[in-house]
Amino acid sequence: MKHSKSKWRRVKERVYERDNGECIICHDRATDAHHVIFRSQLGKDDVNNVVCLCRYHHEMAHSEHAKELRAYFTAYLQAHKGR
Repeated sequence: MKHSKSKWRRVKERVYERDNGECIICHDRATDAHHVIFRSQLGKDDVNNVVCLCRYHHEMAHSEHAKELRAYFTAYLQAHKGR
């Protein structure tokens, strides 16, 4: 899947704005934009597939907690769709 840097930059800007620059779990300052459906699993660079996370929760999202966190992220995105 091609990854356009300019498109990704725009998506990240919109996601940081939507999430107020905060980790959606703990509300600390976000340091990372995380793909809910990983790009390696054909997830898209789209505001409806990306959430803001702090480094700690981003690492958790790639650990054994990935499945439960993905459910949380999906619910969050549904509640914030169109914002």
